[in-house]
Amino acid sequence: MLRGWHENKNAFRVRLVKDCPVLYVTAIGGSAAGRVVQARIYPMKKEQGGPARELLAELQQALATSPPPWLAKILGVADGDRIKNYKALSY
Repeated sequence: MLRGWHENKNAFRVRLVKDCPVLYVTAIGGSAAGRVVQARIYPMKKEQGGPARELLAELQQALATSPPPWLAKILGVADGDRIKNYKALSY
């Protein structure tokens, strides 16, 4: 019974953010993360959190310069071009 309650709670939370392609979280459980990803929402874990404006500025910078492959996918970049344009892969 308790398991069903958690599943319903997670489904409710996903419906609240269903129009967001990216979800910033400080923590997320496995079941909730699975539901979020199934809804085509990408969870971004920021352990320290932070002001929304700063997080948005970081995201805007990534969009403008070289988005990571998962973000390029959201933006509609073709499969073959996702890694090619990802500058953060420098080792």
